[in-house]
Amino acid sequence: MKASKSKKVTLESLSKQIEHGFRGAQAYTDTQVEGLARIVQNGFSELKASLVSKKEFSQSQEVVVDQFRLLDAEVKDIKIILKPTTIMVAEHERRIETLESRLEPVEQKVGIVRLRR
Repeated sequence: MKASKSKKVTLESLSKQIEHGFRGAQAYTDTQVEGLARIVQNGFSELKASLVSKKEFSQSQEVVVDQFRLLDAEVKDIKIILKPTTIMVAEHERRIETLESRLEPVEQKVGIVRLRR
């Protein structure tokens, strides 16, 4: 086996090698940072394009609030109408039950067979 020749490393040559390594790493890092910056910028551009202005948002919000006011008024109207209607339906059901109970003996005397509900 041959002994390999080794090159003497001086402080100056070592510092040049380290400096060269750092320059290469710096260039790679700069490239990566620039690429990431472009990606982030594109993401923000897309986000900004999908956002609405404060004025547009306020207008939309006003429309929604107006619709809720109309809906609230309609619900109040329904509540006002529903209460008397519910009472009326209950009264009708009681009246029908009373009439059915009075009619049942008459039907039995006449011989009418009625189907039960």
